[in-house]
Amino acid sequence: MGLATVKLCVHILGGSIWVESIVGKGSTFLLHLPVISIKA
Repeated sequence: MGLATVKLCVHILGGSIWVESIVGKGSTFLLHLPVISIKA
């Protein structure tokens, strides 16, 4: 799945996505999605 598609999906769901990078070590892509509780 392309990164642009992931970014769009996360945005639609009300979350955020970001990257943390260390030179010579690589990059880590992180995302945060809100938890929605539904009353039964």
